[in-house]
Order: sequence, then structure tokens, then C-alpha cells
Amino acid sequence: MPAGLDGNPDPIRSAARDDVLAASADLVLEARRHRAHLVTLVAIDGIDGAGKSTFADELGGVLRPHGVSVIRSTIDSFHRPRVERGIQGRWSPDGFYEDSHNLARLQEVLLDPIAGDPPRPCRLGLFDEPTDRFLSEIEAPFQTVPPGGVLLFDGIFLHRPELRGRWHFSIFLEAWERVNQGRIDRACQSAPNTGPALFHHLSWWWTVLPRYVEGQRRYLTEASPSTTADLAIDNNNLTSPFVLTDRHRTPTVAIR
Repeated sequence: MPAGLDGNPDPIRSAARDDVLAASADLVLEARRHRAHLVTLVAIDGIDGAGKSTFADELGGVLRPHGVSVIRSTIDSFHRPRVERGIQGRWSPDGFYEDSHNLARLQEVLLDPIAGDPPRPCRLGLFDEPTDRFLSEIEAPFQTVPPGGVLLFDGIFLHRPELRGRWHFSIFLEAWERVNQGRIDRACQSAPNTGPALFHHLSWWWTVLPRYVEGQRRYLTEASPSTTADLAIDNNNLTSPFVLTDRHRTPTVAIR
């Protein structure tokens, strides 16, 4: 399985979650109606750990019974090599935001061809981040996407200026509270009790976290994805998500 497409195979089910997924699917289908002979590009954005891959997989499961051909891809399949991602310093928040992904190649091999009229063969990924290597055309071949299909593309930073205009519909998952609490829990659970080992453990966390936290904070401040997205969903409580904003409806929807 490509890195990034590792959503929970057994996600939480609840009435509230089903309602949010159904509402999201209705809006995607509405966007698709305007592109009947083309491919509709849908972004699922959010910070690391927000639940993007799982939500995208769930959304695909709701769309397919409507006769929609769903294609999945992720920004994680368009990483730059580690040496390039660390060019501004291994722990640089700006490097995390600016250098993590090869946006030019993403647009060249996926977004441009798949959004064409007619859709052209595309590649759904170029890079395997865990092994830090580029994928061959045998591992990630060119694929033909049928007209009327929907690309569900998940990842961080999808409302940045370089990508904002590429989506026909976009979703932002708000999960800052849950993700931060999870980081605290993991740090505490893995911490030694006392002595130098505890000091080194905490020093490591204080060194690593600013790269990701401050890099995400910069993105949230500059791109304001929660207000730029077509649909913003509070995904802090996986059992009880709810719609924060829906730019296609007035007044603001709040499914709780």
C-alpha cells in the first residue's frame, strides 16, 4: 500500500459520522454534476493525524454506490527525497512547509492530465516516503481515469496558493485538539521514569515537534484552510464529527 493511503480499515461508525459523510458525498456529487464528462478533483486537507486518509476512504465508500468511479491518491506519494526536504535544516518548520512535496511534478503527472478535457492518462504517485525512493512506472503505472470519475486526494497543505485553484471541491478536517492530545499522550507513555534517559527523551520531543507544529501553524495562518475549503468539518471527536462551515449553503450548516 502506498504511504499515505493507510487509513483505518475498520473506522469508527456512528450516526453522526454517517450523517457527515452523507452530507459530504451529496456536495461532491453536486460538484460532479457540473463535470459529467470530466473528472472531479476533491481535496481532503488537514494537519498530520487529522484522519484524512480514513475520511477519504469512507467518503469513497459512500460515493461508489451512486455509480461513481473513485480514484484515490495522496500528497505523501509526491514527497521530495529526504535530502531535499531537509535542505533548510532537519528541524526547520519553514522547510517542512516549503520543501516537503514536489508540487510541480504533482501537477505535471496527475492534476493536469486527470483534469483535462478529455482526461488523459496519469500517475497516482511518484515517490515512496518510507523507503525514500522514486517509484518506477511499473510500480506506479499510467492509468486512464473514466469521465465522470472522482479523484479523492488527501494530504496536508492542500489549500496552499500553489494548489488552491486545482480542486473542484475541497474539505478541511479540523482536529488540532485531538492531534495535540495524542502527541502528549505518546510522549508521556514512552517516557522513561527518571534520570538522563528522561532528559534525552524530552529533549528529543522538544526538538522534533516545532518542525511539524510550527510548520502547520504557518500554513493555517497563511492559507486559512478552514475558511477557504468548500466544507470544514470538526473531526476532533471521531464518533461525533460535525460540519463547521459549508460555503455552498446559507446559513452555516451545523450537523451535530
